[in-house]
Amino acid sequence: MISLRKFQFKILSGLLFCILFSSGILLAHHKPLWNDEIYSQHSSVENISVWRMISGKIPEGNNTPLFYLGQKVISAISGYQTLPAWREGAQNWGERDP
Repeated sequence: MISLRKFQFKILSGLLFCILFSSGILLAHHKPLWNDEIYSQHSSVENISVWRMISGKIPEGNNTPLFYLGQKVISAISGYQTLPAWREGAQNWGERDP
């Protein structure tokens, strides 16, 4: 049988996690992507298959598959795609992603 203290600790830990996780998501939502992050998303995540990632055939300096594989999974789950303005070229890097 779980003691009352352990139960309270688990509830408090769960609440703290939810608060901190939500705060992190809120901060990330309001912070625009940097140019290198946009470039990575476009050239090394969206336009490359998982197989090419795993085999290390990534055109960027960091060719560690797990680095980009995590980003690809999150993009696929969330349905995120690079803005068309960002894909068109450097003149549109200032465009904000809603």
